[in-house]
Amino acid sequence: MLPDTIGARSGAYDGALTTPRNAQWRRLGLSSDTSCASGLSGKTRAKAAELDCEAVLRATYVDPTGNQLATVVIVVLPIAGGDADTSAKKQLGAFFTSRDGIEGAVNVLPVKGTLAARWTNDARNAAALEPVSGDSMHYAIGVTLGAVDGLWAGHLPGTFGEDDSDGRSDRNAWQGDAEGLVSTFDAHLSDLQLSGVK
Repeated sequence: MLPDTIGARSGAYDGALTTPRNAQWRRLGLSSDTSCASGLSGKTRAKAAELDCEAVLRATYVDPTGNQLATVVIVVLPIAGGDADTSAKKQLGAFFTSRDGIEGAVNVLPVKGTLAARWTNDARNAAALEPVSGDSMHYAIGVTLGAVDGLWAGHLPGTFGEDDSDGRSDRNAWQGDAEGLVSTFDAHLSDLQLSGVK
């Protein structure tokens, strides 16, 4: 579920998302701790507990440039409700969205001896969380991103930083990458589901 490499499909390429030659992210490490409390943070963690979170699978990835880190989580929730809006996965996704991007939601996973050795929650620049579609997929996928060198997204300099919204604007690229990675993992889980019924 958390492969060694993963990359989105583009152009004529329609093969497996985990093919190493098409990798956009490479896994640095997996967490042996699958507790919901360790994998999630803030009010998202509290909401997941309220929804009877069963486990959180967590791994940290690095992009090909060696500049960007991502911790990805698969949140295992009760299967009751399938894909309905009342299902736990949909409720968790809606709750995260209601927080309007102000919460990291995913606890980063530092990995000793790698580019992620010193990564901390303080260096999170964006986060995304969405339910996986499908009645049999009782999961939500969460991602948090940060820079390897700890650079924070923040207010733009000089005249570019005069508006209060500029701090948010500086995060747009990070947010787009987080949402893109969530979508990639959603497609990966869908592929796993389809391969299981062949």
